[in-house]
Amino acid sequence: MNEPIQPLPTVADLVEEYITQHDTHWTNNTYLAAENELRRFLQFIGGKDLTPKLVADYQAAQHARKCKPCTLYRAISWTQRFLVWLEDMEYVRHNRVTNILRVPNVVPGKVRCFTHVQYEDLKEAAVGTMWYYAIVMAYRVGTRYSDTAMMKWEYVNLDKRVIRYVPWKTRMSGRE
Repeated sequence: MNEPIQPLPTVADLVEEYITQHDTHWTNNTYLAAENELRRFLQFIGGKDLTPKLVADYQAAQHARKCKPCTLYRAISWTQRFLVWLEDMEYVRHNRVTNILRVPNVVPGKVRCFTHVQYEDLKEAAVGTMWYYAIVMAYRVGTRYSDTAMMKWEYVNLDKRVIRYVPWKTRMSGRE
């Protein structure tokens, strides 16, 4: 009868629990993105209780920011994931706050690349330097600068005329 009453967890406590529960599944960059966006959400709500009006105000504030659509998408989608987790863990009633946030559509931008004329001008400017072959490889194979700069001779098979490499940014997948 005289048991101490457990204090209700604050939203900050719940964010910490969410992050610690999921951080083993995330890569370092995913962890940093989640932490950054959820800290932004915490900063917005301050010490207030989580209410539907507060979530709607957060979305309005995010839309009022002058940022790219992909940044807005990331900010709202991480908050949305957190709110869904709150419902799944039964910290809030089902559909109380998750139906408020709307994740915006992100229209993929057009990939910009060098024209053939620009490529020829770059090659001409780099003749006699180490950049010449890096420019040729990057343009013809489609490698990133980091992939070209970190290329090793063991990846090059001159007999078969094949270059085998794993892109540096996607090396965790192991796809060549």
